[in-house]
Amino acid sequence: MNRSILSPRRVCLALATAAAFAAAPAVYAGPLDSLTDLFSDSESRITVWIANPSERLNLSPWDYIELQQRSGAETGAPNQHPVQLSADAVARALSSVQVVLGKDTVALFEQGEVSRLSRAIAGSFSKATPDQDLVFVSTSRHKELGAYGAKLTNTGRVFYADGALQLVVGLQLSDALLGLRPGTSPTRSLEPGKRAKSAERVKIVDPGQSGARLVRNDWVAFRLDASAPAVPAAPAALAPAVVPAAAPAAQPAAATAVDPTVQRHFSQQESRLVLLKRMRDQGLITEAEYEAKRAEALKNL
Repeated sequence: MNRSILSPRRVCLALATAAAFAAAPAVYAGPLDSLTDLFSDSESRITVWIANPSERLNLSPWDYIELQQRSGAETGAPNQHPVQLSADAVARALSSVQVVLGKDTVALFEQGEVSRLSRAIAGSFSKATPDQDLVFVSTSRHKELGAYGAKLTNTGRVFYADGALQLVVGLQLSDALLGLRPGTSPTRSLEPGKRAKSAERVKIVDPGQSGARLVRNDWVAFRLDASAPAVPAAPAALAPAVVPAAAPAAQPAAATAVDPTVQRHFSQQESRLVLLKRMRDQGLITEAEYEAKRAEALKNL
């Protein structure tokens, strides 16, 4: 076969391949992104956090959920917390939020974000105080915005007031993490949204549906059925017990039951550590990658 004929074809193929990669949308992926996805356990960590949401839940260096004390700048009537909300109802509300992005109207949250945030909101609001808001930074791949899924950031502030779930957006589908690597800072401030000042780069579409209204360009409210958290009933008064002739022998104290959710969480971390070591031993990840992910797993224990 004539090599002089093949050479131009090879050149054309190389150029076409390079053009395809150049045209592909940026995914802002670090070298350990696939490893992070493999070991993702955000659902179980949210479950553990909901049981005691006193501290910030860091799902990654640029993803967090926190019940935050309202600052002096966050003026207004106290929130109607604690309140019992349905996670499904919250998820439907978040799924309906659309924003203007360029010339398009797109969903603000992808389904993974909806799942995480709805569970965190419904779970923590049953324990939140009137002067607390839930704030979040959420970074996720939005596959509808590119063949490989652009990794974009949303931030917001959520609270229940005036009989409605209130969502104030600080950043919408932002490239704040463009080119970000460990040790560097986001290219934009990750403000969670403010009551006193609207976010200039946020444009929420008017829901145009019953039970939802646009308060501001960055603020939307949803009427959701809610109730006060159940209060345990006081134990009924007992009649005086008849003292038996002989007291029964003392029984050993029952072992304290372990919360199945917490036990499952720690089992996942144990499996994660075993799998990491196996991958290191087989040369699938470097020693540095192994140590980094091992430290992350141990931190979650």
